[in-house]
Amino acid sequence: MNSSYTITGLVIAIFALGGYLFLGGASGPTVSAVGEVELSALPDEVVIYVAVEGRDKTAQVAQTQMRTISDAVATALRAQGVDDSVIQVQSEQIYQDYSWETGRQVLKGFVASQTIIVRTTETRSVASLVDSVVGAGGLVQSINFELSDAHAASVKADALTAAGKDAERKATALALGVGKGLGSLVSIMNEDYSYVPMVYYARAEGASDSDAKLAAASLTPRDVSVSARVAVTYRVSRW
Repeated sequence: MNSSYTITGLVIAIFALGGYLFLGGASGPTVSAVGEVELSALPDEVVIYVAVEGRDKTAQVAQTQMRTISDAVATALRAQGVDDSVIQVQSEQIYQDYSWETGRQVLKGFVASQTIIVRTTETRSVASLVDSVVGAGGLVQSINFELSDAHAASVKADALTAAGKDAERKATALALGVGKGLGSLVSIMNEDYSYVPMVYYARAEGASDSDAKLAAASLTPRDVSVSARVAVTYRVSRW
């Protein structure tokens, strides 16, 4: 009876370590584990998401209004020294605008909308950029702290390295738990990598432009969260 409890406890302990021990196969037994890591990284970009809208009874006029405001926003940003390369149109769409009147849906007209992304590495310039956007007729939807492509690549490498080491530690512990050691590496796989931008300001329904201006004026850098998962399989030595 005691020996059966010991075996059951060993199996539970193995799975709790985040891996498993495979006791068969033509190439010999293997041990597998998943390494996980969550890091904090200091962002190097502030990203401003701007909404531009045009509304009219016809789709053509709504679209013309939208493009006029969009051009005005781009011109205002250039006047602040923003290069065209960091002004990006993320999406554009036209849709029908309805309202409910006396219990039925009534077509009011059309809405043409566009989302513009502005990136800057200068935290101190965000307030003036927001002022320019609002003055040109744009709506600041959110202000995020994010990682540039180059910085994200470096952070990703660090996170995957750390996750790989965590996976190796778990595999080692699993093998030692049954009196064995790690042999050669059989496989390694990146299961997941992600990072979550830090949303500093998000426009609430009914919010005024002054809310975005106030947030931009008191901007304080915040870390972003980075996570990674790596799966490994090793042969078992001293079997």
